[in-house]
Amino acid sequence: MRLKSADIDSNALPHQSLPEKSFVTLSEALSWIAFGKPMNGTELGDWIGMGHDPSPANVDIDRALCKAIDRLTDLARGGKIEIYGKFYESVMVDDRDFHTRPISSEDLSNYRQFDTPDTLWRGRGLAWQNDRQDLPAITADHYREVEVKRDDLIRFFDAGGGQQKRKPKSKPGRKRGSGSYFAVDKLLFPEMASLIAEGIALSSQEAARKIAYKARGGGTEDSKATRLAKNFRAANPERGN
Repeated sequence: MRLKSADIDSNALPHQSLPEKSFVTLSEALSWIAFGKPMNGTELGDWIGMGHDPSPANVDIDRALCKAIDRLTDLARGGKIEIYGKFYESVMVDDRDFHTRPISSEDLSNYRQFDTPDTLWRGRGLAWQNDRQDLPAITADHYREVEVKRDDLIRFFDAGGGQQKRKPKSKPGRKRGSGSYFAVDKLLFPEMASLIAEGIALSSQEAARKIAYKARGGGTEDSKATRLAKNFRAANPERGN
């Protein structure tokens, strides 16, 4: 009897690496995306049908797999993940003359219903949730022995939880020493350097405090002195403090 709404805690499963091969099976891909544990079709089918390793119940198995197949096929439809399989026009045909081929973006818009082992039917979701009553067996075209390119999976997914990797947002920021007042502050740098060279100021901070009243901008003299000293050190890193 299959577990329709069995729960698992994906964090309780030790995350494992995908098998070291160019292409992994669809079952391995989906179980790795959803739970962080790659399982072949037989293992995943047994796990779904007979239960799973004891663990706290937090994540619904079917829901996690549905999310994984949706995200995987969405990326594949966009040309970001390569998926291959053998196309069958019916469940009744002999498979001796069938060859593995890339599954097109168009087909991945239609064949998005997962079944073990490594099969994609027309529709979406999981085949065991509707018992295939939506398609007559004689015309149930589908893909078998579906495989996914391993490098693509690693590029776009983190193991477990079905989370798609996000590119970190890059913040350009300012280059060192390019603050908004740097251009006017540097006009005071020669005077600061002279104060330090003559021993009147023992550090850039002390020199900045002595001439902070000349600095442009708002704020207190202390804040302007801090800014001056910071910009002076940025322009003269060899001077240290």
